Amino acid sequence: MVIYSEPKKIDTDVTLENFKFLFNKYVFEYNEEISVIKDEDILSKVKTSLFNKIEDRVNLDVTVSPNDFKELLTPVDVNFIGKNGVIVAGQTIDFAKRLYNLENDLTRYISFTKAVDYSCGDKGKYFLVGQEPNKIENPTNHRTWKHVRESHLVDYIDLSETEKIKDYIISKGVFPYFDKVEDSI
Repeated sequence: MVIYSEPKKIDTDVTLENFKFLFNKYVFEYNEEISVIKDEDILSKVKTSLFNKIEDRVNLDVTVSPNDFKELLTPVDVNFIGKNGVIVAGQTIDFAKRLYNLENDLTRYISFTKAVDYSCGDKGKYFLVGQEPNKIENPTNHRTWKHVRESHLVDYIDLSETEKIKDYIISKGVFPYFDKVEDSI
């Protein structure tokens, strides 16, 4: 049998911290995996700010498979891929997502870069677009973000600096890796 008590008025400011405290006390332990739905996710922002500027020079939203690069173990989705003597690719990562999913996304992309480099016999140029997660709400994710930002495996680009990718692609004469299929009318 479930019994409910009388509702009680609470005289406190409505903040996320107060909500978490009360939720922990009266419902169950608050889990950081429960997140607020964002207005627009990071990938949508990248698509809006970057994709239309590079769409004629790269392939967008591509699933790359072992048929494309022999050392790749499983198919991997990449936001864009092109070439200019070396592979140029990019991926957007949401550093505020659940840690397990974040680690999986990072591992898949880094594995992709290593497999491509090995298959092609040359080091490509790999961009990773992200945004600093909240250090207080997601301390582990923040440490991961900081490590990626300082790493030499990929070129980390902050969401606010995607123009750098466009500038690189244009200045280096990047063109699509895969032949583009023209729409016939």
